[in-house]
Amino acid sequence: MNIMKLNWKKILPLIGVVLFIYILTRLDFLELWQTVKKINPWYCLFLPFLVLLILYLQTLKWWVLLKSQGIKVELAGLFKIHLVSSYYAFITPSRVGYFVKIPYLQSQSGLSATEISGSVIIDRILDVFTLLIFALLGSLSLLSSYPNVFFIFLAIFLAFVIIILFFYSKKRARSFASFFKRIIPDKLKEKLEKIFNELYNNFPAKRKLLLPVLLSAFIWFILYSQTYLIALSLGINIDYWHFIGLLPISTMITLLPITINGLGTREAALILLFSSYNVPQESIVAMSLIGFILFFFLPALCGGFLSFKFSAKST
Repeated sequence: MNIMKLNWKKILPLIGVVLFIYILTRLDFLELWQTVKKINPWYCLFLPFLVLLILYLQTLKWWVLLKSQGIKVELAGLFKIHLVSSYYAFITPSRVGYFVKIPYLQSQSGLSATEISGSVIIDRILDVFTLLIFALLGSLSLLSSYPNVFFIFLAIFLAFVIIILFFYSKKRARSFASFFKRIIPDKLKEKLEKIFNELYNNFPAKRKLLLPVLLSAFIWFILYSQTYLIALSLGINIDYWHFIGLLPISTMITLLPITINGLGTREAALILLFSSYNVPQESIVAMSLIGFILFFFLPALCGGFLSFKFSAKST
């Protein structure tokens, strides 16, 4: 049984890679090369600056959450930790490596991992929350062709909000956890109780989450606007609002733990979503790969260098 579980853990993330290889076999590589060669550099002029802006805003959002918890750290140090986390998120399914922020910040602040983890968990939740809103709004444009997509995202959004509101309350979370007390060994109960209290005592009040939510939405907006500039540079002419309405849907699909950083699933979703606009597959794959390199690979590469230079203990 353990061997089977281990095999699934290794095989599942490769599904997206296999899908990506399949997509490549269906492409005209000469046409793909011609598409890349025709790229208009003027549309891409400000992309590096926008990437830096996104990294800064992501760090700023985390800093605001920490401040709301009473944790004061330097923004520059957080930026370095965030960059390192982008490397670990890049190489793990569903970007779970993002949580490497916890041990790095623990070394810098001297606080316990539990006290810090609240900000990292909430940061991730807000990203998914705002992404779901974008995906829900974007799915409205698919009502005529794929009506079920809207209702699927509506159900996911409502379920997500209900679950988060339920567990954000310490009292409700404790009542839920009480069902498992009987099966928890006595020697672990005291330790788990301490972890539970530290985690919930450091959750910021809901009213303090407005600015982080707005920052998260703004970050997604800039990210999708960047992709639109890449699309224009490749000669993909689609209405701006229709374009950025479809991208969140593909992003949601990339969160499935069946690939590394969305490879394969992202391209397949984009090809399907833009099929009604008669966009060549080669143009879509070129757009996806350029965005992948610029928005994810390069920041992860920088974070990788930092991860070798700075350990969690020395950060």
